[in-house]
Amino acid sequence: MKVAAVPTAPASSWAASRRLPIRRVSQLVRRFAVGAIVLVLALAGAGATYEAIGATQDAAAYPPPGRLVNVGSHRLHISCVGDGSPTVVFESGLANMSADWANVQPAVGAITRACAYDRAGIGWSDNGEQPRDSRQIAQELHTLLANAGISGPFVLVGQSFGGLYVRMFADLYPDEVAGMVLVDASHPDMWSRVPPALTAAQVPSPAMGLAYRGLAHLGFTRLTANFPADCGLTPQHCGEERAWKVSARAIDAYIAEMGAPERDAQVRATQMLGARPLVVLSATDHTAEFGPYAAEVDPLWQQMQNELAALSSNSAHYTVEGATHSSLQAKDAAASGRSIATSNLNARRCASLVWRSESWRAIASSISRVSARLTQQVGQSLHRRRSSPPRSTSPSPLWQSCSSSKLARSSSMHRYSAT
Repeated sequence: MKVAAVPTAPASSWAASRRLPIRRVSQLVRRFAVGAIVLVLALAGAGATYEAIGATQDAAAYPPPGRLVNVGSHRLHISCVGDGSPTVVFESGLANMSADWANVQPAVGAITRACAYDRAGIGWSDNGEQPRDSRQIAQELHTLLANAGISGPFVLVGQSFGGLYVRMFADLYPDEVAGMVLVDASHPDMWSRVPPALTAAQVPSPAMGLAYRGLAHLGFTRLTANFPADCGLTPQHCGEERAWKVSARAIDAYIAEMGAPERDAQVRATQMLGARPLVVLSATDHTAEFGPYAAEVDPLWQQMQNELAALSSNSAHYTVEGATHSSLQAKDAAASGRSIATSNLNARRCASLVWRSESWRAIASSISRVSARLTQQVGQSLHRRRSSPPRSTSPSPLWQSCSSSKLARSSSMHRYSAT
């Protein structure tokens, strides 16, 4: 009996049938990849357009209140009010704009000339040269003041990172600086003394900085920002602050200033302030800045604030209990002004410095008056305790008429309660 042969497909046909689904899968993968790329590019384009439109609308809604002054390769925005001398120059914190001082500047302007400006790449100012370190920023400020026709002497007021920059300015141009106020200012050793995990969290690596900037320019910051309607300033200035904080340029400025490699080393190498009047204002609540590390870092912060007060033999240190890092410029400005007003820099002991002492007292009093409207109550009791004597240094030529030994006794620490 014959068995019929079962027909079999040729080997080539079998191989071809196996390759067919593989080819289809490969085609699907390629199509998916192309579609994903197209989608990502479309979203990126939409995000970049969203950011550009938002920035354009904000620029139209909030024109610069001051003027743009050419400093060489770019222009810086500066806004001055009032007349008189010394001229008070406000320096804002890390990547922050001149509107930060909206509660303080008008009060100071009622007594003397008061100027707030935007560093390069911030607010209404053009982008500037890199790196954005302390020396570069101080030199640009000096050029700005000269080109704007604003002459010294200057009283420099620096908040947070602004404290680093005004110290650099005073070191480069000592004969133009009459005094200084450091408002919860940064210490050049801060990032080497706080917990390493905090430094890692707040000082982004170059790769992370590039990623943050990229997302910001695609509109991510603007889309996700949750800026409070009441920022502690007037509605106009809160609008200006919001327009800046949600912009991609704000992230660019943050990365540029935080990542400047020589920023702290430059300030660390500066000289002491001699007998120039110095007021240090300190907050006690840094939860917003340090998060879970605040309880550990706050005692260290106060220690570093004491070290800043020791930069001058004619200093006073005021701590505003309950105030935050930023509230000293906003809702707790009244307590800050009162603490300055109560200080005695002892400059009246020097006949050649009486006009400066009176200017400081008037400035402080005006700050206190106008800022009192922003708080319902300011602590009435002043608990004074003497701090350890600051280091004594030789006064600069501008202050040689004063005795460092006399001025050293004026350094003290005071505490207020913030509402």
